[in-house]
Amino acid sequence: MSALPNEHRSELVVNLALAHPPDDRALTGITDVWKAFQGLAECGGLSGETHDPGLARALVRTIDLRERTVSAAFRDVIIDPASLFVLANMLHWLHEKIIPLQRATILWPAHERVVRTDEPQFPDPWPRYSFELEIGELIDDIDLEIELTAPQPKAVTDQVVDALSAWLLATHRGGFANEMFKPEESIVFLGPDVMNVEADYVAWFIKIMRADESALDSLLNVLEWVHQNVAPIRSVSLGP
Repeated sequence: MSALPNEHRSELVVNLALAHPPDDRALTGITDVWKAFQGLAECGGLSGETHDPGLARALVRTIDLRERTVSAAFRDVIIDPASLFVLANMLHWLHEKIIPLQRATILWPAHERVVRTDEPQFPDPWPRYSFELEIGELIDDIDLEIELTAPQPKAVTDQVVDALSAWLLATHRGGFANEMFKPEESIVFLGPDVMNVEADYVAWFIKIMRADESALDSLLNVLEWVHQNVAPIRSVSLGP
């Protein structure tokens, strides 16, 4: 795997050389990785401390698939430099779980620093959350409770759930793997009740999270994006 700066300031390009032509399962897996990375970026989960999560926006994605090569380009990218490691983790997950890769080349947006991908590093949390935040002991079960400032219609709470799902998809595909949990072993298991959604309240029950705790920083950044773009949040609680 290699990572180089792209001459285009806001374009991210990933070129993959596959070990063999992809079947339908592999094509689905490759597409899921693109969707997971893009979804997390669009919801502010990759903004880190360098960019206001609320300013994250939809990306333009183009795909070029040949017999044994895949190229994905994302335009209008505004993400933290350490997101490169998240992407590298997801490509390792793809290699181990879906289809072997002979080579992966990442052309990183020129306006972002190119970081090393051979040691764990993740985007830091946004330092100025717009909601009250309470974090308990993050051991075993993790309950996420989101209190909105006012009741919202179902279409709006569905958008909150969609943003959470974007984070889950990326984390479930190894994005926040570390020395303890390799990308193919990094996973999130939701509890049996999974989620409770009311007009002004959303609760999500994470039974097991096999990933670096920085994944929760990304989750809180997603909620900052929700606060600014979907529905104002009064408070967020993380912990047992």
